[in-house]
Amino acid sequence: MYGGANETRYANDIEDVVAEIQGRESQSRTIRGAYFSALRLISLQTRNSAAYKGIMALVYRESCRDFMKGTTMDIVKSMDESPDIHHIFPEAYCSKQGYPKSKWNSIINKTPLLPESNRQIGGTAPSKYSQKIMKAAQIDEEQLRLRVESHLVNYDAFIQDDFDTYFIDRAKAIMKVIEGAMEKTISDKGRLSVYGRK
Repeated sequence: MYGGANETRYANDIEDVVAEIQGRESQSRTIRGAYFSALRLISLQTRNSAAYKGIMALVYRESCRDFMKGTTMDIVKSMDESPDIHHIFPEAYCSKQGYPKSKWNSIINKTPLLPESNRQIGGTAPSKYSQKIMKAAQIDEEQLRLRVESHLVNYDAFIQDDFDTYFIDRAKAIMKVIEGAMEKTISDKGRLSVYGRK
């Protein structure tokens, strides 16, 4: 809602928030007017927009865990271990497979991870880099599954390099947490499922 001209929205929100604080009736104009389109997930390619940052905050709130260390991303505070946003299906792998950039570079294929995990991921398929992670981190597959699934990822599709199933399932999982945060239904969810299979 703050992606366009903001002056009127700021003014309305100040009035509405002050009314809430004072116990008066609030119009809650931004909350009532807020909506989210499923196809917006495809257009979120960079971290510049408020929507991108909001969705990543929701992923953090799910207590996602680093693939290598198992650390919960929302408690990482050290500058040496600062998480960054990385592709789950790596860019090099997706490009080699001929997947559309609009899909693999969207927020649906991105998540916060620590640098050590990103180094293990490299440019290889999930089925390959998952083996490297289990060996380097000395964990079994069940532990890796827990860590991967904490990022709203369908582990079975991930481990089988099934990008289309992974993509649709992660989009659905992200939309579910968006709906929970907004307390509203995303009305066009079916449109993304059709797009995802192309």
